Amino acid sequence: MVAPKSKRKRNKTVVALLLPALIFIAIIGWAMYWIGGQKKPNKIQCKPVEKDNVSITPIVYEENQEITNA
Repeated sequence: MVAPKSKRKRNKTVVALLLPALIFIAIIGWAMYWIGGQKKPNKIQCKPVEKDNVSITPIVYEENQEITNA
């Protein structure tokens, strides 16, 4: 025999406490979505590279090599 299933009744106080919290979260989420859509992407304009007459080269110190007979 199958027992009849009864409907679950929700506690009214739980619904009364959770419904405003869910509505608040939904409003905050929508506001963040809306604010994010308001910002337009800013394109950064780079200055053209100015050519200067400076060059960097390594300095190589060479010692004089002498061959000596010991």
